[in-house]
Amino acid sequence: MIEYSQKDGGKGLRSTTFIKSGTLIFCDLATLRCPNSFPASSESEAQALQNSCVETRFSHLSLSSRTSLMTLASHVSPSSPTIAGIFQTNAVRLQGRDSADGAIFETFCRMNHSCNPNVSHQWKDDLQRLGEKRGLSRGSEVIDPVLREPVSREPVSREPVSRERSEY
Repeated sequence: MIEYSQKDGGKGLRSTTFIKSGTLIFCDLATLRCPNSFPASSESEAQALQNSCVETRFSHLSLSSRTSLMTLASHVSPSSPTIAGIFQTNAVRLQGRDSADGAIFETFCRMNHSCNPNVSHQWKDDLQRLGEKRGLSRGSEVIDPVLREPVSREPVSREPVSRERSEY
């Protein structure tokens, strides 16, 4: 249904056949998951607690997972990325009963993004599901939404964003 190509740490996903609207394309397990916030007396203390959680959980991952995650971008410390910066840059806020957590999904984090995506996400049964929302012709690139709710940062001002939600 889709094929992967890799370039500069990203994953290009293309459809190998027509994919009709509402089709589940694939599911991705969280590689690294931590709470979005921690009780603390200041924002800097809460950030330090989250960084500690990220570093501890990262240390328990396999060497291949740790190596893969460290190749993701970090807007917090681009010249010398840390796992905490990578988590802040790439983690997405989960939905429903798990909305208190954020997670990094290796495939989703590497997909090309657009303000006009052709897929949508749904967190369900401990999997991040990627579904087609408007029909993809053969050879079309699978493009992820660029506007995802950030983890451990609250937007100061942002226009409300409406997203289509689908059941897959």
